[in-house]
Amino acid sequence: MHVYAVDGDGKGGDMDWAAERQRIDTEYPVVIFSKACCSSSVREQIQPLSPPPIVIEVDLRDDAAQIKTLLTRITGRGTFPNMLVLGESIGGADDVLAMHERGELVDLLESKGIRVGAES
Repeated sequence: MHVYAVDGDGKGGDMDWAAERQRIDTEYPVVIFSKACCSSSVREQIQPLSPPPIVIEVDLRDDAAQIKTLLTRITGRGTFPNMLVLGESIGGADDVLAMHERGELVDLLESKGIRVGAES
């Protein structure tokens, strides 16, 4: 799929979305959309990972409303935190903590090729 997008020099161009998604999944397989005021309980359950997760503090961004709208549309979740693994939401704080307590979180991450307990 090709998507028209503004590239790094501010000019429009075609973007190969499949290639971009692959690049993002490789560099940032775990993404946590959060708010600065949210507890760090989700982050505490997944440290350390390799590659390390990227945390996006949505409320500190100028485009917070747009990110929330898009995340809600894409993931079906409109609350924060929202943890994505390879582009798929696995839930918010309660969901991730419950997976951790059931012993499922590490298995899920490792099944996706993410090393748990490893420094990068």
